[in-house]
Amino acid sequence: MPGDGGSHVRHLPGTALDSRRLYDGITLGGNKLKDSPDFSLTRMSDGTFVTYRSAGKVPNKTTGISPPTIEINVGGTGDMIKLKCL
Repeated sequence: MPGDGGSHVRHLPGTALDSRRLYDGITLGGNKLKDSPDFSLTRMSDGTFVTYRSAGKVPNKTTGISPPTIEINVGGTGDMIKLKCL
């Protein structure tokens, strides 16, 4: 639940390129702390941190593929939302 410090995973249809484009759109106007093809980190003006990883930490159980992952650590709430393009 929002506000409980939990992690919420959302699977989205798309490719690795779609995932990167989504990250770039979400972080528009933010302060890029690190920006590389494999890992990027942006701090937004409200204190939210948004991370992009070209491969997730855990492979998908069905496909065995580690999809790109966007993590949104919502500033001041302890909530994390993970977006994975499969």
